Amino acid sequence: RTLALPDGSVVVLNGNATLTTAARWTATAPREVWLTGEAYFQVTHRAAPAVRDIAAAPASAKFVVHAGGLDIAVLGTRFDVNSQPTSTKVVLSSGRVAVDRRAWLTTENVLMQPGDLVETSAAAPHLARRRVQPALYSAWTQGELRLQQTPVRAIVQLLRDAYGWQVVATDPALLDQTLTGILPANTPDLLLPALAKTLGVRVARTGNVVRFQPLAR
Repeated sequence: RTLALPDGSVVVLNGNATLTTAARWTATAPREVWLTGEAYFQVTHRAAPAVRDIAAAPASAKFVVHAGGLDIAVLGTRFDVNSQPTSTKVVLSSGRVAVDRRAWLTTENVLMQPGDLVETSAAAPHLARRRVQPALYSAWTQGELRLQQTPVRAIVQLLRDAYGWQVVATDPALLDQTLTGILPANTPDLLLPALAKTLGVRVARTGNVVRFQPLAR
């Protein structure tokens, strides 16, 4: 579902995600929300046009998402946050995002650029950054994956990040193929059969393990 916030920002919630806002937003305090689950944010820029440094921006210009032990601060941008019990991921589509992770006596900071994915998990609590294709991670908001010469390897990584699946390809060469087309994005029960048909393989899922296997001849 889609929520319109008091400042004009828009949030799209996925599945059973919940979003809590501060009881009252004022012109002098940061705009703060608390997220459980996954949401895509389109944040209205409230700072003066010349203000681009998140750290130096006045509190009133900041929009802060609290999720999974992370404080995610922006001025105005588009990004996806997926906060689950064992991990939290942030994917930046445009603009800049400052991610802070506060732990006992320590603080980690990462300034994200478009195309960055930053994550923390129970198994690896420190902030880790890698490059991804942001459009794949926000595709669920449109209900479809639009692929344009997209490597299968990138789609496999998306399945791991979005659903926590362990993906096994019996033929490693499959991961180097590229796909162009449209696949359903937000319903795993539809996505896997469509992916199998497009790749010409058999896709079998047992629990959290997904296997890509050549078709029997």
